[in-house]
Amino acid sequence: MNIYKTYTFKKNTILFFTYPSRGKEIKGYSIIPQKEIRGVVVYFRGGCGYVGLVDERIIERKLSRFAELGYAVIGSNLVEQDNTYLDTVGGETPLDYLALLSLFPHFQDKKIHFHGGSRAAVDMLPLLEQLDWAPESVSIGNSWYCLDDLFNFRPRMKSVYQQYFNTDDEDEREERNLYTCALCPTRFFLYTNRDDDRVESFSTDRFYEHLIKNNFQVELRVFEEGGHGYFPLEMIVDFMEERGGFGLNSD
Repeated sequence: MNIYKTYTFKKNTILFFTYPSRGKEIKGYSIIPQKEIRGVVVYFRGGCGYVGLVDERIIERKLSRFAELGYAVIGSNLVEQDNTYLDTVGGETPLDYLALLSLFPHFQDKKIHFHGGSRAAVDMLPLLEQLDWAPESVSIGNSWYCLDDLFNFRPRMKSVYQQYFNTDDEDEREERNLYTCALCPTRFFLYTNRDDDRVESFSTDRFYEHLIKNNFQVELRVFEEGGHGYFPLEMIVDFMEERGGFGLNSD
């Protein structure tokens, strides 16, 4: 790990660094709370290219709020290619997260939670297929779950995901991407906003129905307002810690 920037925000330590994965340099970040670490949140970013990039603004306004509650946060941002840094979107992203987790062996005795939104699910779910352990919980907001819905919205994402799924068959892609989580016994919290103008809430509805059908422990919360970037931190942490009414499958 090569740390190229570090600073303190609200007494929490922010690190930006590069690390090796797939023979390339990956840009990552971490937020280490001042107080005793209660757990670790692995954050899967949304957006495409530099839209949705986790920068100082996102860290200070959003992710550092986990640290204020005692949770460390780690995530990946960009991959070096042709002497520049590009978005890590694509089927190889899970490999970058596996390499990222290996940088923090002292986190292995902590409860690890996955969180993300927007395109996060199509990066996160293939990673669940490759783990030989299960995260304590998974929370996903306003996200794409079907690759073909994502491709219709962001056509330039199609080629990079096909590198991982290695098929042009829609049914095969969906079976491999959406449902690989069946190999990972963890708790899911899904939330969506009916006024989201980027990801229609039917995507979350459909994934929720699949998880219920396959006997997962899953909670769903539907909000009428809040928009695409809605971030119900207190509710997410309640789910992570199994309090505030969470703990039973939603009807």
